[in-house]
Amino acid sequence: MPIHAGTLRDMGRSAEFDVVTLWHVLEHVTDPATLLDDAWHVLRPDGLVVIETPNVDSVDRRLFGRHWTGWDPPRHLHLFGPRILAQILVRHGFTEVDVQCRSGSWMGLSMSLRNLARSRGLSTSGMTGDGALHLQAARALATPYLTLIDRLRLGSVITAMARSSARAS
Repeated sequence: MPIHAGTLRDMGRSAEFDVVTLWHVLEHVTDPATLLDDAWHVLRPDGLVVIETPNVDSVDRRLFGRHWTGWDPPRHLHLFGPRILAQILVRHGFTEVDVQCRSGSWMGLSMSLRNLARSRGLSTSGMTGDGALHLQAARALATPYLTLIDRLRLGSVITAMARSSARAS
């Protein structure tokens, strides 16, 4: 399998890939628009871009405010909600845009809870690693809530999939 080390921009306008994945990348780059343009250009016609990024419209962001794990300054430079991310993808030549909350809500909830506990001077040693086993019961109890907020596109992580549109001949 060929591996390319570098940026999409370094690859030129090759249109040789079937899929470009941007797992928790878009929020870290200084110019997301340029990155999406570059992704479009390296994709074959009808290629797929898959993006996962924190959801600024999430219930967690509203509940936890400044303690929400998605803020993550200074590493996160840009944050998106499902509707805005879909609009941006269309603006950059992508079609068949599907934006959902597919994963990450438990992780986002638990990390935001940890941030809140730390801000109040509480110990978080039992909230991570092997000490978090007691949180399995909490996760099981939270599953209906997490499933609902994901279906409403209000979970802590959004996943977007979109196709590159056909190029003019």
